[in-house]
Amino acid sequence: MPDNKSEASDNDKTLDQLKNELDELRSRVNGLEEARRKQKEAEDALKESQRFLSTLISNLPGMVYRCRNDKDFTMEFVSEGCYQITGYLPSDLIHNNKLAYNDLIHPEDQEHVWTNIQKALEKHEPYRIIYRIKTATGKEKWVWEQGRGVYSFKEKEMMLEGFITDITERKKFEEELKLDQFLVDKAADAIFLVDIEGNFHYVNDAACNSLGYTCKELQSLKVWDIDPLFTKERWPSHWKEIEIKSPCKFESEHKTKGGRIFPVEVSVYKFTFHDEDFHCAFVRDISRRKKAEKGLKESEEKYRRIVQDQTELICRFTPDLLLTFVNDAYARYFEKTKEELLGKNFLPLVEPEDRQLVIDTIYSLSPENPLKTLEERVVLPDGKIKWMQWINHAFFNEKGEVIEYQAVGRDMTEHKEYERFLKCANEYNRSLIESSLDPLVTISPDGKITDVNAATEKITGFAREELIGTDFSDYFLDPEKAREGYRIAFKTGSVKDYSLEIRHKDGHITPVVYNASVYRDESGEVIGVFAAARDVTELRMAEDALKLASAYNRSLIEASLDPLVTISPEGKITDVNIATEIVTGYSRDELIGTDFSDYFTDPEMAREGYRKAFKEGLVKDYRLEIRHRDGHITPVLYNASVYLDEYGNVIGVFAAARDMAERDIVERALKLANAYNRSLIEASLDPLVTISPGGKITDVNMATEKVTGYSRDELIGTDFSDYFMDPGKAREGYRKAFKEGFVTDYRLEIRHRDGHIIPVLYNASVYRDEYGNVIGVFAAARDMTERDKVEKALRESEERYRSIGELIPYGVWITGPDGGMEYLSRSFLEMAGKTMEECKGYGWMDILTPEDRKRTKNDWKMCMDTACFWDYEYSIIGADGKCHILLSRGVPIRDEKGDITSWVGINLDITQRKRTEEELKEAKAQSELYVDLMGHDINNLNQIAMGYLEMALDILKTQGILEKDNMTMLEKPIEMLRSNSKLIENVKKIQRERTGQIKPMVMDLGVVLQDVVKQYAEIPGREITINYIPVIGCYVLANELIKDVFSNLVGNAIKHSTGPLTINIILKKVCDMGREYYKVMVEDNGPGIPDDIKTKLFERLSLARTRESGKGFGLCLIKILVDDYNGRFWVEDRVEGDYTKGCRFVVMLPVYETKESSSAR
Repeated sequence: MPDNKSEASDNDKTLDQLKNELDELRSRVNGLEEARRKQKEAEDALKESQRFLSTLISNLPGMVYRCRNDKDFTMEFVSEGCYQITGYLPSDLIHNNKLAYNDLIHPEDQEHVWTNIQKALEKHEPYRIIYRIKTATGKEKWVWEQGRGVYSFKEKEMMLEGFITDITERKKFEEELKLDQFLVDKAADAIFLVDIEGNFHYVNDAACNSLGYTCKELQSLKVWDIDPLFTKERWPSHWKEIEIKSPCKFESEHKTKGGRIFPVEVSVYKFTFHDEDFHCAFVRDISRRKKAEKGLKESEEKYRRIVQDQTELICRFTPDLLLTFVNDAYARYFEKTKEELLGKNFLPLVEPEDRQLVIDTIYSLSPENPLKTLEERVVLPDGKIKWMQWINHAFFNEKGEVIEYQAVGRDMTEHKEYERFLKCANEYNRSLIESSLDPLVTISPDGKITDVNAATEKITGFAREELIGTDFSDYFLDPEKAREGYRIAFKTGSVKDYSLEIRHKDGHITPVVYNASVYRDESGEVIGVFAAARDVTELRMAEDALKLASAYNRSLIEASLDPLVTISPEGKITDVNIATEIVTGYSRDELIGTDFSDYFTDPEMAREGYRKAFKEGLVKDYRLEIRHRDGHITPVLYNASVYLDEYGNVIGVFAAARDMAERDIVERALKLANAYNRSLIEASLDPLVTISPGGKITDVNMATEKVTGYSRDELIGTDFSDYFMDPGKAREGYRKAFKEGFVTDYRLEIRHRDGHIIPVLYNASVYRDEYGNVIGVFAAARDMTERDKVEKALRESEERYRSIGELIPYGVWITGPDGGMEYLSRSFLEMAGKTMEECKGYGWMDILTPEDRKRTKNDWKMCMDTACFWDYEYSIIGADGKCHILLSRGVPIRDEKGDITSWVGINLDITQRKRTEEELKEAKAQSELYVDLMGHDINNLNQIAMGYLEMALDILKTQGILEKDNMTMLEKPIEMLRSNSKLIENVKKIQRERTGQIKPMVMDLGVVLQDVVKQYAEIPGREITINYIPVIGCYVLANELIKDVFSNLVGNAIKHSTGPLTINIILKKVCDMGREYYKVMVEDNGPGIPDDIKTKLFERLSLARTRESGKGFGLCLIKILVDDYNGRFWVEDRVEGDYTKGCRFVVMLPVYETKESSSAR
């Protein structure tokens, strides 16, 4: 029997220990209260962050969403950016109120979107998709979507969260890039991209064709394989030479696949791509040129004779512009002898306004660019102005100095007139197309619409911008038949009377007959089809409505206030309107059949007018005078054009006269308008001035008189630059306007007549005559006196605020609109150990930690793209070598137009705050876990003790006494109470072990397992069999808590089963990934654990999840200890594939090599 006093002493000691532990727990609870207070502060901060996030989402230019993972993508939340992208309000899409989001996705893209999202969800990865949508207006847009799958509340339903943005413009840019690549591939000159090793990284079609290789063959060669002059040995020095001279041009030789060698001219440019240097060579075959040069040398005298006989003007001149040679054609053109021209400066022959252009062009020639073409005006001896085109060529010596210039010119006057005529003709053709009542359309070879007229817009219901670029066949009831139609036209050259049915935007159908033919470029290549449709509906109705139409047309003619008349080819009047009867005084019957010219003061001129109309097709603004029957004269202006029969034959002229009295009224109105414009100019408070190409003032307003102190009469005709502090700069300003078309914000200082200075800012642009020729510059000045004062005050204010920024810890930052850093406060630079120069642009990102650098750069770019608020945390390495966590916040600054001009924000060091938060979380989690662990395991031990005591109580009730054999019923509860005390002690040890206070020791795993088997050898009321073959000498590096690992596993097997139970404990040495472990398997034949519960069970094996669920404390303890021992821990089915046959818990611990085991080995 145990000593009662000893037991009482032990119990008192246990109670004292419990009291001490409870006092310690109370202290920890007080600490937890402080932690809860800080948690409340964190929650308040979280609410503020949520409010900020809500505001941020509402102002994002893109669309933020949360939706169900169903085929409709049923929206639960949509941000305000939805309207900007789709044209629908968020309320239209939420819960599919008006339509589902999937209805917006282009039908061809719907399956693609669904499949990609589902694949990403299966892999637990974010998804990124590009697809098309149809907006509320029917417009097609390209969008980019990024999102991820999340579980809704309590993980009952998978939801999708993400962001959608409009990338339509980016897609257009990608198409343009494809076109650029095509143009390079098809360039006429050979193009090679070469690296320093002589490898070809790119060759175009011309390169392959010139050398006879395929692209793949050519890219497998080296430079010296095709260029005999650049051997492998010479290549490095040639590369360095190009590096120095680039861009440069030289001649070399190329060798074809067949061995033929031909001369080439090579232009090389160097550039760097992804930190690698390349040379881009443009190569031209100059075989013909070389042959020509050879012939040229052999026949120099013949060339001179040819030059003298040339109709084109040829001259040579010195760098001082003195003529040293002119051919006969040059002398004849300017009506001078060669003696009069040679040795003289040729500039006097140039129209004064063009002389500076000539000088600038000639002096811009260089060894790299020795040739330039120039169009200029020249003055002939009789004063006539002629247009000339000169090809100017400069000749240089080996030092790059100009030796002489040569120019070849030809008269361009007629060509200039032709260009003006061609412009008018193009405008006229466009007018004809737009005036056509028939729908006209041009179609590219791939079936896309390239142009339409107004009639096509009307018959389809779509605007010109909507039609261009779409497929021609999309607007017909039978798209395939429409497609076949234009294919026939491309194949045979034309299509006639091709029946189709056009479907209008509103759904109604229009039957049409199409005629189409191909059109070509200047080289004769077919580049498209021109198609005209005739509405057959109107054609069918036309016959029935012909009489009505004729009557209607007659009414229109009669309703005209202008005299209208039709004239036969013989000059006889065939029809007139009432206005003609009024203006002549004769009735319709009297006029018809008489000679048209009889009713004018100049019959011959009238006769010449309609003959001209028959000959040229039309006459415009033809002035005549009609003589009335009573003798009074009416001045008129005639417009006339021929009209044709159904076969296209001219059958008459339709002429309309306009009474010129109305024009006189218009001219008076024009004078009034000019006076009004003059009043506007004079009313301007800003000085306004017009300047001729020669720099002379041609007009001013009163404000200019006031700012200069001179009258209008004194100013006009004087040099514009004379009234400024810096005349040269003023002269350069208006010359720049003439050259570039405009000048903005050009700062000058006007000197008043009395000597005082006014700072001004000039804006100027050219103005033109009716032919589009520049005739002067219109300049407006703004007095900057007050603005300069404001800017000075602003600079002082900025300096003041900058000083404040320097006082803020880690302070203020400012970037440009492109996101590049422009300013960082001194406190930040000192903390980072960097200069402002090092941090400029994106240099500040170099101090970010590697894991944050790329993420921060991408997020900063996204912030700039979306113009949202910047609220971000990232880590940097400071000058002290330590990691600092910064909270960076910033906002975009916009101008009055809403454009972003800069970003401004602050940086705060929150390293200490972050560290404190983590320590609080860890302390709280560990404290709560230790309390729960004690409650959990003490409760288990108490349950065992209560079982024994209840059995003892039953024996006492039935037998009245406990026999010696039943003393276990009392001994076991005492043992459990001792275990309670031991558990409290172990929890304290866990806490010490977690903080590194318990030192690891070498322990024999076999001995530990023997102790666990003894602990559970007898369980009252249960038939428990534990099979274990003892193994000793299995050493691991652990601590005294290792027994709890296996005690928990055995105890859980017994606790979570009923009836007889067999437990097998197996210990063996294994090798895994090159390292030796002791593998302990604790398996039972209990009810087992289903697979889904296995997953959830091990997902919760962390402090936070264990605390939340209130379950799995024993397993959590095992996981904590095994992790600290650098081991592994998992569960599996005892019988693979059948969890009902029981489970197997596996623990693997690294083998500890003792001296004995090493020597034994």
